[in-house]
Amino acid sequence: MLTLRPMSEADFEAVARLDVLAFSPYFQQSGVAQELPPRTHDNLRACLNIFPGGCWVAVADEKPVGYVFSRVWGKLGWLGVFGVSPEAQGQRIGQQLLATVVQALQAAGCETVGLETMPDSPYNVGLYASQGFWITAPTLNLHKEFTTPPPTAAYTCLSDVDLSAALAAVARVSDAVQPGLDYTAEVGNAHEYQWGETLLFGWPDTWGFAVIRTIARREGQKVAAAEVCTLAVQPDAKARYEAALQMVEAFAAHRGWPKVMLSVNALDGETLQRTLASGYRVFNVRLRMVYQQGYTQPAGIDLSRWKM
Repeated sequence: MLTLRPMSEADFEAVARLDVLAFSPYFQQSGVAQELPPRTHDNLRACLNIFPGGCWVAVADEKPVGYVFSRVWGKLGWLGVFGVSPEAQGQRIGQQLLATVVQALQAAGCETVGLETMPDSPYNVGLYASQGFWITAPTLNLHKEFTTPPPTAAYTCLSDVDLSAALAAVARVSDAVQPGLDYTAEVGNAHEYQWGETLLFGWPDTWGFAVIRTIARREGQKVAAAEVCTLAVQPDAKARYEAALQMVEAFAAHRGWPKVMLSVNALDGETLQRTLASGYRVFNVRLRMVYQQGYTQPAGIDLSRWKM
């Protein structure tokens, strides 16, 4: 008998094992020879606590066989990572998890519910499409490697200023980028669980920010690049986008990282072209899909990858 229940920390060992089983075959076929290392419990804990109501486990015969995480950024919610044990596939477990988490995100006030998946996985794309997710546009993952140190640029770290004032600035910029969008939960989670640093562009007159991962997701791995999880620039400061990139690159150099990674959705063609002109190159593509409704292009710049 299959049951779905909210995830708890007691599930972390089983969820980490399921994550390896669900994703190792894909990455091995893509050229990764070894099995994926398991996610750290710190990574799972941070992802669970950002939106506990949207993290579920599927259990069959008292054994976890599937799981799903999700996040809420104001009126936008997205799900992932999501996986089912290879031994339990074909039993509509994935469909039940999807329906449950979509309902949870909508109940939390999300007007847009989405996900990102591998475009070269017909099974995944077909599954999501059959459950009401519409294809919108690819998200391009780009990187820039430094052959020489980037120029210095002034930035402010959230950890160096008053937290409540910084979160108020993040909320204001988020809502200016797209009304109803709110990155304060993401920024607060990165600060509380110490997995990332937030750069504030302009302080105290903040016109943008970037959340950069500083701790690896998986056991035994080290962060080798400044991975931008989110970068937002309010509409009246879009001309400063290159300045924002320079601040991220300066932060990377300060940490001793020779590379910056970020994501741009193809719907924002102007920002994509500006990113490419700044020396970034595409290394990976993911397909963005939205549940039953279109995705509204933000008025400002909103770079994010829907990936935990």
